[in-house]
Amino acid sequence: MYYEAKTGNVHAINGSGKSAAALTLDEIRARGIDTERFPFDSPLAITVPGTVGAWDKIHGQWGSGRVDLSQVLQASLGRQ
Repeated sequence: MYYEAKTGNVHAINGSGKSAAALTLDEIRARGIDTERFPFDSPLAITVPGTVGAWDKIHGQWGSGRVDLSQVLQASLGRQ
C-alpha cells in the first residue's frame, strides 16, 4: 500500500501473481475441483510470481526517477 500525501489517495498493488495462462475455470471444474474452496495444496494453485512485477510497477508509478529499478534492488541485497 502507498499513501499519496499530495492527493490523499491510498493505492494498493496485488503482487501475488497470476494463474497459468492456459488454465481456465472450465478446466478447473472439469478436474472436479470446488471453485468456491480452491485447495491450496493443488498444483493448479501455483501462480506465476508477481512480486518483481509489482516492484516494477510501484517503482515506475511512484519512484523518484533518480534511480532505476536495478539500483533499488541492488540496495535491498546490500550491494550498493
